[in-house]
Amino acid sequence: MKKQRLNSELISNAFSFYNKHLGAIFSDNEADNLSKKLLDTVEYDYINKNEKLPYHIPQNTLYLIYFIGEYKRAYKHSNNKDKSKKYLESLGKGNTKRRKEFEKGLVHINDEELDMSIRYEYYFRNLLLLLLKKPSYKKVSLLLLGIFYTQFNFIKPLISKTLADAEALKALYSLQHALKFFEYTHLSDGKILNSSLIVIYTTLTKNLNIDRDTAYKHAKYLVNTFIDYNNNYLPTDRYRQSHITDKEIYYAGLYNGMPIFQWYINKNKKYFEKKDKDKLKVIFKLFIKGLKDDADLPIDISTNTTRTEKTIFESINNLTDDTQLNAIIDSVHITFVQFPFGLLQYFPQNLSK
Repeated sequence: MKKQRLNSELISNAFSFYNKHLGAIFSDNEADNLSKKLLDTVEYDYINKNEKLPYHIPQNTLYLIYFIGEYKRAYKHSNNKDKSKKYLESLGKGNTKRRKEFEKGLVHINDEELDMSIRYEYYFRNLLLLLLKKPSYKKVSLLLLGIFYTQFNFIKPLISKTLADAEALKALYSLQHALKFFEYTHLSDGKILNSSLIVIYTTLTKNLNIDRDTAYKHAKYLVNTFIDYNNNYLPTDRYRQSHITDKEIYYAGLYNGMPIFQWYINKNKKYFEKKDKDKLKVIFKLFIKGLKDDADLPIDISTNTTRTEKTIFESINNLTDDTQLNAIIDSVHITFVQFPFGLLQYFPQNLSK
């Protein structure tokens, strides 16, 4: 695709696509003001003209609408004091309640009177809680949860291809239900705003090649105007820009299904230490072995695998190599803005081939 000049009609198409698949979050006045700001911010964009789409869609403009809209939902949720007991956030920040939830899961897993789909669901939930309830695995568990959660809708068809029987497919859909429990993790609205600034700024600089100072100015305006309705987010430019550009970015959790990224401010050590990377390598070696032994899946990837599926498998394999592991850890936020899987799942299939 070549870049083309952005116009109001293309922005309207992007809003229509977003509202259809994810639901309207902006008032008419907000949508109008955001459209004008996007037209001022993005001069040229890549245009998707797939024949299965009802209209042409400006790729990165849609991404920005998606990021702003979904972080806006997350921010509203974080300001709601009545947290749902259906999600991980109801367990709070400590590990005591997480351990109790894990123990409750064991009871359900071993209850032979429960339908297997329910027992599967608690089995997968406990697998994820197993890491989250261990303080020494916090960094690792949040990274794995973030990557797996945000990419599950693309991983699911790939796994489905390898499952031959109904019981295995039942387990797969139980895993999907189990993931819903982790859709909201316990985080402050400040971290959500930080993450929205990171993601919007990265989209402007990495996807659209806008220079850093200009991108930062636009990103901050978009966060302050369309996400932070409490107007609490007014730090100095130098402080925030340096944190986005010069610090490590890492997964802090999930909110409303969106990844929450944060910058690491400790000057004396790296966020991911060697011991954390060693844990990651062990986990992924076990995962790859499980794919080979249990699913009989060819890791060299078949010719009829889509480009997105190949990318996922190659990423999994690369996580056992030091150089590739470091590269992936350092670019989790960049990968997300280039492949926002939560949005891409709504495009026609052949866009990912």
